[in-house]
Amino acid sequence: MPLPSPAPDSDHFAHREGVAREVWLPSHEAALLQAACDRQGVTLFSGLLTGFLVLLCGYGDQRDLVVATPTAGRREAGSHRLIGCFVNTVLLRLDLRDNPSLAQLTLRCQDTVREALGRERVALTDVVSRLPRTTTNAMGRPANVMLVQNNAPFDPSEFAGLRAERHRMPPSAVQRDWTVNVAQTDSGLQGEFEHAAHFSDRDIAVAQQRLTTAWRLVATALDTPFEEAVRETAEHY
Repeated sequence: MPLPSPAPDSDHFAHREGVAREVWLPSHEAALLQAACDRQGVTLFSGLLTGFLVLLCGYGDQRDLVVATPTAGRREAGSHRLIGCFVNTVLLRLDLRDNPSLAQLTLRCQDTVREALGRERVALTDVVSRLPRTTTNAMGRPANVMLVQNNAPFDPSEFAGLRAERHRMPPSAVQRDWTVNVAQTDSGLQGEFEHAAHFSDRDIAVAQQRLTTAWRLVATALDTPFEEAVRETAEHY
């Protein structure tokens, strides 16, 4: 994708300066999006990913995309009782050259996520080490965008005398050009649009508006062909 990238860094997974801004979809629209996903028989994440792909394709002609997303890494029995970080990053590759409808794309996203989760125990570093350099970006990664659906509570939680609080990484430690991190709350979908600092305020304000518009299309107009959704989302901003 034609997102501006800095010069290559000597650290294969280096952090870069960045900024985080709020992204939000009000509760009634979030409910419509969830209902649309339920009718399709897909997860909310598949609907969110569909809208994210619409956003990305508004910036260029590339239609074979890779989006990164983290997994909890706790699929094995008993792992939910363990304390520690088991998170791994998986890569979701979507080919959109056949111009599917948004409905078809939600199903494709669901299948892609399911396939990726079957390989979630393979470390991302092992995946990247096997890729030719031409398939990675300037930061040495095969994906410079990430989508996160955060299922962890934002509010502090108590566990048998222990208090767990959300740890916020400083925006100066971004690892990708764009990371959208959202969670379901009582007030709707709420989260952050984290981006590298070389994007202007206007760039990100437009991207935020396009993303919420794309999610609204997924919620209310699943029959829309993908390319039409891309044009409709981009032309308003």
